[in-house]
Amino acid sequence: LLEAMEEQQVSVEGVTMQLPDPYIVIATQNPLEYQGVFPLPEAQLDRFSVKINANYLAKDMEVQMLKLDNIDLKTLKPIMSQEDILWLRNKISKVYVSDPLLDYTVNLIHSIRLNPNTSYGPSPRTTKGLLRLAKVKALRRKRTFVIPDDIIEMFKSAISHRFFLSSQAKFEGVGKDQIMTEALKQVELP
Repeated sequence: LLEAMEEQQVSVEGVTMQLPDPYIVIATQNPLEYQGVFPLPEAQLDRFSVKINANYLAKDMEVQMLKLDNIDLKTLKPIMSQEDILWLRNKISKVYVSDPLLDYTVNLIHSIRLNPNTSYGPSPRTTKGLLRLAKVKALRRKRTFVIPDDIIEMFKSAISHRFFLSSQAKFEGVGKDQIMTEALKQVELP
């Protein structure tokens, strides 16, 4: 998993295989029944772009899920080609971000790093990831430039798994969401 994320390859029994371009890595973490499973170290968690907390489905959505259970997977058709994805990736890289928004992004990350309730802050990889997600958000909204709302909306998903609370913060019941919300309130918008 980690080799795939960093080196775009996988090795099995001494045989190394390059992954296709593009590829995606999706991992799950079940908060229940984790005996014998060890949490990933901080540096490895940092390689994941986003963390999404999946809640229980609403009743109607759960019924829809059950109906989908009977679908023959062989009948599914791709909605995008490899070329489409590569074209989109190129388009995302061209989304404009102004210098004040670059500063804003860095200031948000630094506010988390410098928060006394943080024992281990987000890395520069986090800053790059947040900006990339903001560009995706802008493009999804049919814009060729990022606005503050793009950064704000992606902020928590991009960093919640990339910083760690101090022992004192845990003892006092301070949560990550509280620290992230404080950062969004305290860092001045451009």
